[in-house]
Amino acid sequence: YQRRVRDKGEHTDGKTGQTSCTDCNEGFFASEKGTPTCLPCQPGTKQSKSGQGECDDCGPGFFSTELSSLDYKPCPPQEFTALNQATSCDKCPPGTSSIAMGQQACVPCKAGSAQPLEGQKSCEVCG
Repeated sequence: YQRRVRDKGEHTDGKTGQTSCTDCNEGFFASEKGTPTCLPCQPGTKQSKSGQGECDDCGPGFFSTELSSLDYKPCPPQEFTALNQATSCDKCPPGTSSIAMGQQACVPCKAGSAQPLEGQKSCEVCG
C-alpha cells in the first residue's frame, strides 16, 4: 500500500484518516502539497476551475471585490485600473476620458480639447 501525497489544489477538508484527497472548489486554492484545507481567493483575484494551486490575478482593467471570486469584472466606462489585483477602479482623472470598458489607462485629451472633470466620456473642444 502506497500513500499518495496530496497535490497542489487538493485537500482533506481538515479531517484525519481520509482515504482520498478532494479537489479544491472553484474560488479556492491549495498552494502546497499536504494542505489540509483550501483557502479562498482574495479580492483582486479569481479561480474559475476546481483543483487549482493558485488564484489568477484580475489584470489591468479588471477587478473583483469578493472572497472566492469565480470571475472578475471589467472597469466600467470612465474608470480604469493599472493594477494586477485590483479590488476597484478609479475614475479617469481631469484631462482624460474613456468610453470603453476594461481600460488600464484613460485617453489623454487631444491638443485643442480639455476636460476639467474626472470620470468623463469625452473631452471638450476648446474655443
